[in-house]
Amino acid sequence: ETINSDPETVKIASLPYNVIDSIGWSNYPKWKLAGADITQKLYNKKFIDSNTFFFNDWLFAKDFSELDRDPEWVIKLLGLMNAKYIIFHKDVDPQFLNYTLDKMDELERKKIISALDNNDYFNLYKIDDAYILPLIRWQEGRISIDPNPGSVDRNFSEIKNNSIPAKFKVINPKRYEIDTKNMNDKVDNLVFAEPYDPNWNAYVVAQSGKKVLLKDHFKAIGYANGWQVDNLNSISKIIIEYYPMKLAYYGIAISSIA
Repeated sequence: ETINSDPETVKIASLPYNVIDSIGWSNYPKWKLAGADITQKLYNKKFIDSNTFFFNDWLFAKDFSELDRDPEWVIKLLGLMNAKYIIFHKDVDPQFLNYTLDKMDELERKKIISALDNNDYFNLYKIDDAYILPLIRWQEGRISIDPNPGSVDRNFSEIKNNSIPAKFKVINPKRYEIDTKNMNDKVDNLVFAEPYDPNWNAYVVAQSGKKVLLKDHFKAIGYANGWQVDNLNSISKIIIEYYPMKLAYYGIAISSIA
């Protein structure tokens, strides 16, 4: 209820890493569950699964569990991905808790995260606002993240300082409209913090109403969708949409007519 009543367009992340037999599966012995993490269906927010690849073949939650280093880097990484909440499962195999409970306590002591709920099965945390970047943002330059904690620590501040929140409307989970009014032409890239997929298309809509595809679509911050945008002053808005869904809508329309 806490998460679903939040009006912001943000994500929820799960921790800790808990893979035993198969990548992408979760293991919750208290639930007698081994398989797809069905808990994400409880939320109206998009989900960052601790057992899934996001930055090439990097399992960042596994490094969070196993590496002996300041744990702040994982909060920076989740913030770059637009996460606001963390559900920390205590219903996993005890070995995974042994790696991570102390790190979560340290992050809470430093006020980097704050606990919203604690029970026998999970802790719910909120990430400090200073770490959370918006789902859609303007970015000066192309600063990337390599798949390791050191790269996150080195680049987080520069990425954050060169980011400007975009004003946008969520038409549906596969279509977003970005307002470009009063934007400075110095900002040259638009970043959409969803995993890179060439099927995400961005279109600029000119003042005349003409719609043109943005062709320079690149992998931003090592994981997200980025587009180079020129001549912002001549643009009315930008539309981001998932192309297969557009085709599906066309198919539904044609079938309905038929």
